[in-house]
Amino acid sequence: MASARIVWSKVAPASHPLRPHGGSTPPQRIRSVSPTYAMMEATRCQGRVTISGDVYQIDGKEVVLMGGNYVVKAQPYYPPLEVVRSNAQSMFQGAQNMAYVPPPASNGAARPVVPCVRLGAMMEAALKEKGTTVDESFKTTLEGVVKTFQEEGVYVFLDMHQDACATTNGGEGYPWWATADFQQRAGCKLEQCC
Repeated sequence: MASARIVWSKVAPASHPLRPHGGSTPPQRIRSVSPTYAMMEATRCQGRVTISGDVYQIDGKEVVLMGGNYVVKAQPYYPPLEVVRSNAQSMFQGAQNMAYVPPPASNGAARPVVPCVRLGAMMEAALKEKGTTVDESFKTTLEGVVKTFQEEGVYVFLDMHQDACATTNGGEGYPWWATADFQQRAGCKLEQCC
């Protein structure tokens, strides 16, 4: 196994209590980093994730995707971007600092852990009005959230999320008008008869 390398890391912003004099030089610390750290930095949202069998790859290099769900099931559907950024930074730092070392790739190379989220996209937010036009404010917000995760090195898997179909069934996901239409046409097999 390769040895860890040592890097310098900034640990406190200008307003942090560790900087009582508000100096311009941040305090430093030495931190031990796993051998896959450099690979993780190199893959920081630099390519498209592909799947080959049961192996995830970025630009032909095997990676381990690790993350969680990021789904807000009611309005406003996404937190403010500064909250998203803070969460994304925590996810990336968590992946960097974890003790887990993935098994090597099929060619024996180290595989980096790449942070990712399953980002919920509620169709009830996207299609507020009956039709096929995506709400502009939803689209703008979603693009901002995805871009913020990308800027912080977190890959996004978009999930057109729903639980119990929609609010008409006591859940969320599809727009109310779509499921009301489903219920109105229950049992009908032809569009033209309803």
